[in-house]
Amino acid sequence: MERLTDKLIKRINRSCLLFILMPLGALIVLTVFCWKLIYNCMYGPFPADAAMLSSMKSPDLEAKYYVTVTGVKAFPTGYFFSRTRGGSNKPDVDQATDWVVALVMPPRLLLIKTLRGELATRYTGKLETVPRDLVGLVKQDFNGQPDLKRALLPMMLNVSEGIAGELAIYEAVCLILVGIASFNGGRLLLWKNIERHPLARALRPFGNFRDIAEQINQEGIGAVDIGGATITNSWLFFPKPFGLIALRIPDIVWAYISTGTGDQKKPGGVCIWTKDERATELSLSNENRAPLMTALSERAPWIYSGYDAKLWLNWKTNPKAVVQDVEQRQRKFARK
Repeated sequence: MERLTDKLIKRINRSCLLFILMPLGALIVLTVFCWKLIYNCMYGPFPADAAMLSSMKSPDLEAKYYVTVTGVKAFPTGYFFSRTRGGSNKPDVDQATDWVVALVMPPRLLLIKTLRGELATRYTGKLETVPRDLVGLVKQDFNGQPDLKRALLPMMLNVSEGIAGELAIYEAVCLILVGIASFNGGRLLLWKNIERHPLARALRPFGNFRDIAEQINQEGIGAVDIGGATITNSWLFFPKPFGLIALRIPDIVWAYISTGTGDQKKPGGVCIWTKDERATELSLSNENRAPLMTALSERAPWIYSGYDAKLWLNWKTNPKAVVQDVEQRQRKFARK
């Protein structure tokens, strides 16, 4: 039969392993989601002519969006992108961040978003959908020029914002995820030394770790699992991420189900007060809180069970008296 300490070690290790696999899984999902960015960074910029751009339905649907285009001539359009002032939606030329030029690529016309409105015949950038505001302005200004409207391509080339920034964000997130996974993996390696394991750290305040572990294993045959908690005749364990809550049942003074808010009753599970005047919150589901309270009452009928406002006041004003009362009740039960 598996020893209880081994069972607790495996549960804690599985929790740590989960925190290794989660960032690695997120890394895989992120890479799949950003496959076009990676592809364009590796093999782009791709040459694009008017025929290729005319056949595109939407830049968002294309695998090749980081391109180099060559035209005959570029001329300023007078359109610009700007930051608004004081919450106003009115464009301010003094706050212009990017300017739009038009590149002639016979028989089509391509709008180019540039940083300072540079005029050239060759541009490299990423294809984007034309913003709605700009589409409205173009339609309004070209209303009397149907040939020019038909020549205008339904997309624009963003030269001012390349894909280097997007790649840097992707790489930074990848490094963070790999770092988290590596850090947690390092924890598992350190935990191979049992003296550094969270189980040993949780039991060390109660005395010699190996002696206490042997006692726990002897009681492990009658251990009961309730939700995430494991309870024996003398111990209550509750594994948590990268750690373990270990409580000696003889040290428990008061336990109640947390149903309210505020300092007195915290929501989230079962609140347990011990003789050292410390509170421990066990995050249990609704269906597991009552069974845990029942199991505690069966093993330690001398403790106070359930929330009581008067008891709370006594505990806050004179905890030593409450502890002495519980110890006296404990001695009475021991004589029976």
